[in-house]
Amino acid sequence: SVSLFLDQLGLVKSWSDPCTWLWKPQGKLQGLISGHVDDFLFAGPSNNSDWNALTTKIKEHFKWTDWETKSFVQCGVKVEEQSDGSYHLSQEQYIEKIPEIYVSASRKKQGKEDTTDREKSQLRATLGALSWCAQQIAPHLSAEVGLCLSEVTTSTVETLIKVNRLVHFAKARKDHKMIIHAIPEAIPVGFYTWADAAGQNRREGSSTQGIFVGLGPLSLSQGEVAKVIPISWHSNKIERPCRSPGAAESHAAIAGEDYMYHARFQWGEMHSTEVDIFDSDSIVRKIPGCLISDSRNVYDKLQTSELTIRGAERKTDLNLLCLKHAQRVTNLELRWVHSEAQLGNSLTKGGTKEIDLFYGLSFRWRLVADDEMRSARKRRQQGIGVLQPQQSTTQQQEEQGGNGN
Repeated sequence: SVSLFLDQLGLVKSWSDPCTWLWKPQGKLQGLISGHVDDFLFAGPSNNSDWNALTTKIKEHFKWTDWETKSFVQCGVKVEEQSDGSYHLSQEQYIEKIPEIYVSASRKKQGKEDTTDREKSQLRATLGALSWCAQQIAPHLSAEVGLCLSEVTTSTVETLIKVNRLVHFAKARKDHKMIIHAIPEAIPVGFYTWADAAGQNRREGSSTQGIFVGLGPLSLSQGEVAKVIPISWHSNKIERPCRSPGAAESHAAIAGEDYMYHARFQWGEMHSTEVDIFDSDSIVRKIPGCLISDSRNVYDKLQTSELTIRGAERKTDLNLLCLKHAQRVTNLELRWVHSEAQLGNSLTKGGTKEIDLFYGLSFRWRLVADDEMRSARKRRQQGIGVLQPQQSTTQQQEEQGGNGN
């Protein structure tokens, strides 16, 4: 009934998200409505009489509870509009209520003992609550929550203690806020996806992929420290067994491009006058997309004009043809960065610092250019900062010589 009524008002249902409707007078996006069960978000120009008339009709047609603006809670997330047009998302009250699992002093001494069915149920409840927070506003929780969830069926008392420590960690950072930047319409933007993998780091020997999709100004590609709007992030098991780190990195890169393809299509759909669902590539091609990996193996293979299938990982090379295809038909850009400039790294394992640096920079980041593709370790040895772009050794020597050093 909602969809039929909004269609009558002239809104267009999104192909990429059937719970989102677009208001595009004269083919230009002016407003949108997004639904989640019985909650709705409205975004549109408050100074536009046509938009105001449209929202009035919707208010009169359905029965609603409260209509809130500026600051409100949506699906457990507090949304706060800022004076510069940006938004802050937080879950302080939700995090405070996440239950800790009770473990007696005597039980703690039985660290290697298997958990009982009741304890497994408590694990699922607590990890489920943490997972919701990780999915909504807290990428810094994603990796450890995902790894702990994979242990539930074979969990021990040590798992209970580890999850409780994770609860304490989440509550210590309960005031964390995700920033959704305001980027002026005149500034061209594109999608950037950091894709990383940790080989065979899960209890049963499978691998983990970490993917972070963001929207940012194209100046990011030119080496600027620029605003990045988080679009989606994922920390999960790679379903296919990976016999090598290179295979895991390849699968993560392929999955990252897939997530970004959907985001590029959705953005293109919002801003295109006509959408041909039978030719989605034509929509995606108009929206810049950049895939960032810290794997030399993946990067080097995709720099060739033709990808040759050879070596022990032939199935993986065949899968990489998906990325070669994307380079050709959607103008996908591929970039390499060292591991400590890889945002996806924080989504594959706990205890990493990349996401904290991202937060500390107020959700800004840089695609680090390094002419000699130095590893993070080598850069540290040479005193080069994590996000510091660096010229080649030859260029440094020439400049030093020119300065009389």
